[in-house]
Amino acid sequence: MLKSIKDLSSLKLTIVVPLAVFSLCFLVLGGCAETRIPKPDLPEDLLEFVPPEPEQFKLSNGMEVIFMHDPELPLVSGTLYIPGGALWEDLNTPGVIGALGSQMRAGGTKNISADDLDYRMEELSASIGSSFGNEYGSISFEALSADFDEIFSLFSQVVLEPQFENSRLELWKAQRIEGIKRRRDDPSAVASIAFQELVYGRQTHFGQITTSSDVEKIKRLHLLRAHRELVRPDRGILVVTGDISKEKVESVAEKFFGEVKRSEPLDPPPTFDYTPTPGIYFIEFPLQQATIQIGQPGPLRHSPDEPAIAIFNDIFGAGGFNSRLLRRVRTDLGLAYWIGGGISPGFAVGRNSISAQTKSESAAQTIEEALAILTDMRESPPFQQELQLARQALQGSFVFRFDSKPKVAHRKALLPLMGYPEDYDDNYLERIQSINPNDVLAVAKRYWDLDQLVIVVVGNQSSYTVLQEAIATVGSPLYGMSIRKVGFDEQVVLN
Repeated sequence: MLKSIKDLSSLKLTIVVPLAVFSLCFLVLGGCAETRIPKPDLPEDLLEFVPPEPEQFKLSNGMEVIFMHDPELPLVSGTLYIPGGALWEDLNTPGVIGALGSQMRAGGTKNISADDLDYRMEELSASIGSSFGNEYGSISFEALSADFDEIFSLFSQVVLEPQFENSRLELWKAQRIEGIKRRRDDPSAVASIAFQELVYGRQTHFGQITTSSDVEKIKRLHLLRAHRELVRPDRGILVVTGDISKEKVESVAEKFFGEVKRSEPLDPPPTFDYTPTPGIYFIEFPLQQATIQIGQPGPLRHSPDEPAIAIFNDIFGAGGFNSRLLRRVRTDLGLAYWIGGGISPGFAVGRNSISAQTKSESAAQTIEEALAILTDMRESPPFQQELQLARQALQGSFVFRFDSKPKVAHRKALLPLMGYPEDYDDNYLERIQSINPNDVLAVAKRYWDLDQLVIVVVGNQSSYTVLQEAIATVGSPLYGMSIRKVGFDEQVVLN
């Protein structure tokens, strides 16, 4: 595959990765001591990886198009990325943007009913999908290249003229409500939802949780209004890849989207202004396992610290069997079924978190060990060999962002959509290589505040008992923390 990539046309970014990185994912390391970490075997020969560069052009109204020819199969696919999402939602009508994302496709269009659209997709062996997340929406299609004109016509109708049929909306609402009511059956969902509410605040865009009563209130009019306000395709980025010519894509895209009037930019996104109350929040759950979420609000995206944060994450809790959390808490002590954590920079606010699942009676010890590891990373720089292993792991994962032409094209669209500079990938590896142990220590100190942690534990009475003992034990990382029992019924119930 690498040879074929080198043979492609315009080349912009050259990435050099040690060959040894591809075998590192199979290493299982022992404890945290430097002497127990095997020294990586670094070959002199390096693998040169050169990703292809997609073509870019604009329609007459300024809409951006990214195209990459891929003749491997007689298929064509595309996605229109549209700025804006649930973070722009009216707090008085939660859940509307999620419904919009589903029903743009599922609810038919002005010219073709939902049932007829489903039937035509089956006839063509094609698909059209739509969804909206917090920051942007995506409407996509896939079909045989020979059916490009028809699939693009239907795709454009889904984007521009969705019908939002009431029968489909009511079906979606019933399914969504059933899923919400089942939250209580899944301790991981309970812990995650409680953590989100407690860390980000129920009355903010970042912590609000949609309930079944919220979904009941959603009407077709809400979706029509949200579509009018949010779906601005001229401000979006269209990505098309497949066995088709650039000229054909340009002609058809201009036909269906070129006359869309230029719209005003979206209003600025909401800012995060909430201070969580630290402490342990306990939700009783009649199982033998305890599910744990530990964390606090994290840093914004685009910080100069992002390369050091990536290294910190790999060493601390995101590096699989190489990470300190997994080696110590699961491998050495056998406490956790799974555990991981790190710093996730975000759009308007980030997320620092540690997640684990353990036996009920091990809940306190699991938290104590995780916090001890975090404390150590805030007090001492990592070992040089840990740093080297993390660099190699990040280099390897970086390569796989470009292992197919669609991935290359979609990444080209998503980086500017999320505010990253155009040359972000060009110097990524250089920035990773420049990180030293003190840089990792600095981000651990800067972004983790051990006095402001929110700890959510979903478990039985045994978990609560050991937590009470820990907060009363001098020398425990939990000593002196408050503990509060809270309820859960689709969302947190503060007693």
